[in-house]
Amino acid sequence: MNRNKSFDANIINGSLDASSHVDGDFADRAGDALDSVAPRGLSNVTFTGPNNAVEQAIFAAMRERGSDARLSALGFEGSHHGNSLVLTQFSHPKMSLQLGWPSVQYPESAAQEAEILEGIRSAIAQKHDDSSPVAAIVIEPTNYQSGYVASANFMNELGSIARESEAALIVDEQATCCGATGEGFWQSGAKADYVVFGKRMQVNGYFSAEADGSRDVNLAGAQLGLRQFAVIKEHIEARNVIDGVASASKNIESNVERACEKSSRITGARTVGTSSWIDTGDYETTMQLYAHMRQNGVLVKLNGARGVMTKPALTFNDSQAGPLGSALSKF
Repeated sequence: MNRNKSFDANIINGSLDASSHVDGDFADRAGDALDSVAPRGLSNVTFTGPNNAVEQAIFAAMRERGSDARLSALGFEGSHHGNSLVLTQFSHPKMSLQLGWPSVQYPESAAQEAEILEGIRSAIAQKHDDSSPVAAIVIEPTNYQSGYVASANFMNELGSIARESEAALIVDEQATCCGATGEGFWQSGAKADYVVFGKRMQVNGYFSAEADGSRDVNLAGAQLGLRQFAVIKEHIEARNVIDGVASASKNIESNVERACEKSSRITGARTVGTSSWIDTGDYETTMQLYAHMRQNGVLVKLNGARGVMTKPALTFNDSQAGPLGSALSKF
């Protein structure tokens, strides 16, 4: 990493774009905060704005593969990568720009994975035949809308498909980084070309590989977020937060599953880290569950017509799992 001590880091502000190279004090600070959590093989860091890290990673992958405006990206249904019109085609296709980028079903079981992988190969081949080759495959380790988790085998096979197709694999860990799943700082250990971070880290961007053997830090965000993450990381390590999330996750999952078994109106539930997804059969039941949980002192988020989700802080502990299960058991 280039280090120029005469560089005045105080002039950096949010108006810089993702191509702005950074050295000096800010580069030092970025290295101190992020080096120990950088995914294996991905030492370059690009900071972005708060809602466009995945979009910027996609465009970076496209730039690496040429200037053809017909390049495309492949994503998964139910994903939430950001709020731009480009990215909402995966989460809300009817409300988004229609770019013709393929979107496939997110696997809900191991039995579905082989079929979905074959569908991905077919979609990539079709886009190649249409002269709109896929430059990037984008996936969340845990699907935002459903709470289903892609297996390690699926992630590895997806990486193999990406390499065979000369596409980049972009793993979006915005919702799962910072120890959110209790499985480590990152949820996925798959070999990726880009790993996107944000949300709980208080700073947004992506890691990527060194292109020419030299380390780079690029900036499109503010210094404040990086300072906040440095404090967060210090507390994660000092308080063993990831171990605490893993312990709480088991307790939450047990409480939620027991409660759901008592209710005929709940059709399914999944827990990842401290977050849970609770399914119902229809919109009316979903709204009833949403009102019921709030009346019993548990704040939940609507998850469309399919149910509700809980997204508590990582400091959510074993003792707090009881009220969640108690409220559910009364529904």
